[in-house]
Amino acid sequence: MRNSSPDPAQIFLKVFENTHIPMVVSSFDTGIIHYVNQVFLEMFGFTSSEVIGKTIKDLEIYVDYSERVKAMDIFRKYGKVVDFEILLKSRSGELLECLFTVDSIDTESGSYILTAATNVSSLKRIEAGYKNLFSQQKLIADITQLLNRTLDPRRELNNVLRTIGEVTNVSRVYIFEDHPCGVTTSNTYEWVNKGIEPVIEYQQNIEYSMVPGFREKITEEGRLFSKDIEELGGVLAEYFRLQNIKSILVYPMYINNAYCGFIGFDECTLKREWKDEDLDLLKAVSNIIANAFEKMAALEKIQTSEVRLKSALESANEGLWEWNIVTNETYFSDIWYTMLGYEPNEFPAKLSFWEKLVHPDDMERINELLARHLSGESEKYEAIYRVKTKSGKWIWILDHGKVVERDASGAPLKAIGTHIDVTSQKETEEKLKDLINTRNKLFSVISHDLRGPIGNILPVLDLLTDEGESIDRETQNALMSGLKESAGNAYKLLENLLMWSRSQTGVIKIEKENIDIGKLINENVRLAESQAASKKIKISATLGHNIFAYADMNSADLVIRNLISNSVKFTRPGGNIFVEAKKSDSFIFVSISDTGIGMSPEILAGLFTINPLHHATGTANEPGSGLGLVLCREFIEKNGGTIKVESIEGKGSTFTFTLPAV
Repeated sequence: MRNSSPDPAQIFLKVFENTHIPMVVSSFDTGIIHYVNQVFLEMFGFTSSEVIGKTIKDLEIYVDYSERVKAMDIFRKYGKVVDFEILLKSRSGELLECLFTVDSIDTESGSYILTAATNVSSLKRIEAGYKNLFSQQKLIADITQLLNRTLDPRRELNNVLRTIGEVTNVSRVYIFEDHPCGVTTSNTYEWVNKGIEPVIEYQQNIEYSMVPGFREKITEEGRLFSKDIEELGGVLAEYFRLQNIKSILVYPMYINNAYCGFIGFDECTLKREWKDEDLDLLKAVSNIIANAFEKMAALEKIQTSEVRLKSALESANEGLWEWNIVTNETYFSDIWYTMLGYEPNEFPAKLSFWEKLVHPDDMERINELLARHLSGESEKYEAIYRVKTKSGKWIWILDHGKVVERDASGAPLKAIGTHIDVTSQKETEEKLKDLINTRNKLFSVISHDLRGPIGNILPVLDLLTDEGESIDRETQNALMSGLKESAGNAYKLLENLLMWSRSQTGVIKIEKENIDIGKLINENVRLAESQAASKKIKISATLGHNIFAYADMNSADLVIRNLISNSVKFTRPGGNIFVEAKKSDSFIFVSISDTGIGMSPEILAGLFTINPLHHATGTANEPGSGLGLVLCREFIEKNGGTIKVESIEGKGSTFTFTLPAV
């Protein structure tokens, strides 16, 4: 009796229905849809009867159908389309950013087209969020630098307004300063976008009485804010309408707590939907500009005397220094000493003592900048460097200086300058760098671990379709198992990725309650038993009494699941996994140990970070990115616990975490 060959069509349909990727099979010549999997129906909101027999165009899922035409042109030219970016929409109108893949299927009944669309909307939103965060932080850093690099910020205000306008893409950015009488105000600075009419010429000596309620609104409510100026009604709406304003945002300015004018942002091309992040950003930059005006007001009062100059700088928390270049004697203001944690005049006013405080790695660069200025090559001296405080902490200083006296030959005699503590700005820059590095690492993980399993599906389908009759059942089963594993791995990575992104954006809330850790462990051990059994791995659990923790149920469950799954993944067939939980003092201690492959010191050092250069592979070639461990650390720490790992290469690993006990 001869064994019959398996039906390739049945194999294909099984793979087709079980994949986590939306797929459609349509006629090559007519475009009529013959098959569609459940994932596609759920993502786009259709029933099978509404799709079968229709064409792709009939479904109206393309935002721009010409993009599909482009994709099919590529298909006709090359016989395949891989990861073509296209914007689709569900039946409900939800926009879906997808990676479009097209391939052909040849059967005895004819040629068909297999289309797959992987939804990457969440990943795109993550990327957009990082870009937006970076642009906002860069804007704040840029305008701060512009205003801090000169003792007279007025010189930079036009550049500041231009920078704000270009980043936020508003129509106008402007500043009004009140006259001493407090009755009138004038537009002193203005930037306009391309195609927008300047109005600064017509906005001079404006009496507040001409626009009743305006000043009261911005001072009492802290801002004037409207996405549609018509909603303001009366004189206000009419006044803004004459300037072609459709949406407006205005913040008041204060000098020494006294109202002195306002900063405004106009939208003249459309009714702008001001988002919360827009309002927060523009309020922040308004405060920076207002602070600059306060600084300018202080500086304008001290032009007549050195005493008044020193006083103003101290009120602005800037340290003043003077340097006798001939004798190397120095003067440091009280605020200069205080900035470094010293009492006034606590150490000798000598240049040599200042040099001892500067970080050795920065000294060479400082000397080069000083030499250029002293020789006349540069108009002023400016440097950012590290200085050690009395407590031993290193802080970042922005140092401005200028030679104010030279002899007849041009040799420098005396210089004067200021110190500004910019540690917080430097720390913000470093945090931004870390965010960007994390983003880059994250997407490296995505490109390596996610696209791999997805890209493996279609070639296997081609093989099963073209050569299915010649493949024995054992090989077919192995191929089907591989397909299922690839799809499952992609799904697990996506789950961790989405969980990580939701954690970073604050969507996931940690809601602590009394939870039974023993119950969670038992449930997850049962879930892992089938995976462990396939590798003949034995899992045992030793649970103490009264092991209740005060923590978030969902995040604790994820940690336990990930750690047990990792132990199974990296334990050799026939190995053992031991799970133990006990209460000690005010904490619950949970350990997961295995007799697996262990880890090298290099891998251990970066284990709880996203590292695209390291992709661990299990003892049965199970892929992994380490993203699950990143989540474990974040969730444990958010619940008030700690997590650590001990490992010996070739012998096994032990993960231990704590949670507050009830």
